[in-house]
Amino acid sequence: MPKYLAKAIEQMKVSWEKDDNGEPSDWSDDFCELQSCINIAEVEQIISSEQANQLREKYLRIRSIPVIQK
Repeated sequence: MPKYLAKAIEQMKVSWEKDDNGEPSDWSDDFCELQSCINIAEVEQIISSEQANQLREKYLRIRSIPVIQK
C-alpha cells in the first residue's frame, strides 16, 4: 500500500473516532482526501477495484453497489 494511502486511512480513522464521539474534526476534508487517494491508487493499478471497494466500505463507510452483468 502506498504511503499516501496509509496516511489518509490513519487520518480518516482519527476523524471517524472524533465524529462518532461528537467532537469537532476535519471529517469532510479527510473523507475527500481518502476517497481521492483510493481513486488514484485504483486508477494507477496499485490496488485492484476490489481492494478499492473494500477500503471504501471499511474506512469511508460506503457500500458498494454490485455490478449486474447481462
